[in-house]
Amino acid sequence: MGMKMFRAPCEIVLALVLFSGCAALSPQANYERKVSYAIQKFEQTALNQATAQAAAAYPGLSGFRLIDEGVDGFVARARYARRAAQTVDVQYFIAQADNSGSLLIGILLDAADRGVRVRVLLDDYHGTLSDEMIELLDNHPNVEVRLFNPFSQRGSISLARTFELLFNLGHLSRRMHNKLFIVDNSIAVIGGRNLGDEYFNGESEYEFDDLDVFAVGPVVRQASESFDVYWNSDLAVPFGALVDVRLSSSEIERRRGDLVARNRRTLDSSDFMRRVRASTMDAETEGGVMPELIWAKGEVLFDPPDKILQDPLEAKSQIRQRLRELRENLQHELLVLTPYYVPGPRGVEMADGLRERGVRLGIVTNSLAATDVPAVHSGYQRYRQALLQSGVELYEVKPNEKSRSRRFASSASLAALHAKTSVFDRKVVFIGSMNIDPRSSRLNTEVGVLIESAELAARVAEMWEQLASPAGSYRLELTGGAATQSPGEISWTTVDAGVPKRTGSEPASIFRKLLVGLLALLPIEDLL
Repeated sequence: MGMKMFRAPCEIVLALVLFSGCAALSPQANYERKVSYAIQKFEQTALNQATAQAAAAYPGLSGFRLIDEGVDGFVARARYARRAAQTVDVQYFIAQADNSGSLLIGILLDAADRGVRVRVLLDDYHGTLSDEMIELLDNHPNVEVRLFNPFSQRGSISLARTFELLFNLGHLSRRMHNKLFIVDNSIAVIGGRNLGDEYFNGESEYEFDDLDVFAVGPVVRQASESFDVYWNSDLAVPFGALVDVRLSSSEIERRRGDLVARNRRTLDSSDFMRRVRASTMDAETEGGVMPELIWAKGEVLFDPPDKILQDPLEAKSQIRQRLRELRENLQHELLVLTPYYVPGPRGVEMADGLRERGVRLGIVTNSLAATDVPAVHSGYQRYRQALLQSGVELYEVKPNEKSRSRRFASSASLAALHAKTSVFDRKVVFIGSMNIDPRSSRLNTEVGVLIESAELAARVAEMWEQLASPAGSYRLELTGGAATQSPGEISWTTVDAGVPKRTGSEPASIFRKLLVGLLALLPIEDLL
């Protein structure tokens, strides 16, 4: 989530306290919609011919390229959407109409002008585009926008929507957190990034360290199958069924002109476009060339859309099951990057089990000073001592991007971790949208890709080590040691300007400490 999207906003906390007994309303609605699927006639597109040529020497395998720079994440989506010949499928939790978001919207409309079918599936929570921008897209005859688990009240964070959430918290607090970008059923971008400046190293007050993977081959068809399941779900409601009055053709034309003018200004003079033109991904893919790929077995994992209708304690999750199987077969090491970490008692038990088997567990997550969601930190902090006593190597990312390498931070913005990935014995890596917290596990739907590649796993492990370094993170330790019955207090160790530092006080402002202390008193852990 972005800094603007407080993940447990005040209305949710208030709702939990005042309306925790309210029954959920039915998500079903009476509306007409067409069932549609990903294209299968791959030979008709130049993009598929290019991917097929690249894959010819690797039968049965998929090709992958890590996208660890935000600007490369924008380039990958923009470059290939411009090359679309038949379809673009877009599925996101957050999509914003800032500089990078407006450019992508313009690219999608340009593709639709060429006759490309564009399907846009957005979660209808705080991060969704305004109804006016959605209508600009949806008005095009080659574009359809659907909203997942929509509010009946339209508009942004309006009072009406807030009250609707308050009285229907059990259903409307459960969201589609998936993130997919698929072109011609030939290439896919899968990972942790939403659509917006803070995810693409744009001109934003906040900047996320995030991770996507660019993919070609069989996993793209699997990603398209995942998209189709959601697109054709009763929970994905066409935008036109949710609004009573549509904009006039003259107003649509005016808004399209405004978008074109804004994008022209961004292209001509923004610092963001200067970074785009300097992008490694931009140079790699110029002229229709495929980027350098690592070929390996891959599998797209995704939750069913009706997970949000199930009892949270019984909700089915293919991702959770497969990752559990991998943990049970670990021999040496599990490295995890997760921005939001609330392990719960079961997570602590899992850590105990790994320690007893001699398996190293290393976790990198956000510090209180860096996180954009202090409410999640209030749930995480109560487990830190138990995790450390279980032998977990626990690191918290510092907010100062000046101490990091260029790999992640590239502007003067505040920086926070947003990547969601796990490396199993440096042989298998999972990259996706799933955090390690009750919300991802039980409430939201998620998607990701599991890749069996020692080479790719080694590269992600290198990123983990970079973020866990003293220059990038605080290492948490117990003053009495992990194995003692009375471990003592937590200390934070790091290096600033080459000087080692150690403190027994959590590195954050007094205001943040007070805020988290108050949030910790509320019974909200199951919503985090």
